[in-house]
Amino acid sequence: AYNKTIPRGGHPKTKQKMRYAKMKKYEFTGEKRNIDGHILHRIRELRDIYCGGWRIRAGDLGGWIESEKNLSQEGDCWVANDAAVFENALVDEDARADGDVMVFGNARITEFATAEWYAKISGNAVIAGHASVDLHAEITGNVRITGNCTVSENARLRGNARVDEDAQIFGNALIDGNTHITGHCLVDGYARVDGDAYVGHYASIHENAHITQGAMIGGDVNIAGNTVIAGDAYIPEILYIRGNAKITKKDDFLTINCNASRNCTVTFYRTADNKIGVTCTEFGFIGALDEFELKINSMNGDDVHVEMYHLAIQMAKLKMGEIYK
Repeated sequence: AYNKTIPRGGHPKTKQKMRYAKMKKYEFTGEKRNIDGHILHRIRELRDIYCGGWRIRAGDLGGWIESEKNLSQEGDCWVANDAAVFENALVDEDARADGDVMVFGNARITEFATAEWYAKISGNAVIAGHASVDLHAEITGNVRITGNCTVSENARLRGNARVDEDAQIFGNALIDGNTHITGHCLVDGYARVDGDAYVGHYASIHENAHITQGAMIGGDVNIAGNTVIAGDAYIPEILYIRGNAKITKKDDFLTINCNASRNCTVTFYRTADNKIGVTCTEFGFIGALDEFELKINSMNGDDVHVEMYHLAIQMAKLKMGEIYK
């Protein structure tokens, strides 16, 4: 019989298997769970790692994965508690899935990103950088979230949306289409951003505001109420809009600082019923142009900044004359 000599130090294939075994970070415990027909396996840590500021010790139980393709054996990535990762989804590098989060489809959580609580991440979504997705947020489609972004509460992101830098999305906000949310902006309430819209810098979009089509919002902008900004509208400056504004082009609004020492601005805008609306930060005024003009007329006419308000009203009538008529 043929007697193959075993090389000194062990067979190369055996040594390779031993090296692979030493590299392994986790193992299956034998405990199983069924989610929509997918059999998931509880994992157990085999060596100490640090993931997202947490120390996971050898022997600690983790969450649930369908197979080893769902959680990399390399890096400090981890699936914790009752988090479930299945289908072709992947958690790798130093990312963490925690709580009762569900990651499935072709979704990927990578770099230093975290997903936790009851969030759902699916489709071809990618969560990367130091981004965080938590609570009941739902991410799907081809969404990409990077940077230091936070997506939380009941926010929903889908389509080809991109969210990066330090953007924050909360409440029941809906982000869809080919939108780009960036900078230090905030989108919350029931606000919607869709189409090919862009929101950046320090913009804040609240309540039922809707930014859509190709609208571009930047600067120190605060938009709320039932405002709709769409079409070719480009807002790169300080702007404060409440009420039922409908802005589709640059001539649909005018904003003026009428009292620099108090940092007070007045914004005139077209409303949904084709009138001129006004918001004034100094008086907390939100209403129609006629009402605002009556308020200014009742003030001391010798005051310089009151005169500036009168001039601002005239400028608004000139710029938005067709609406005013």
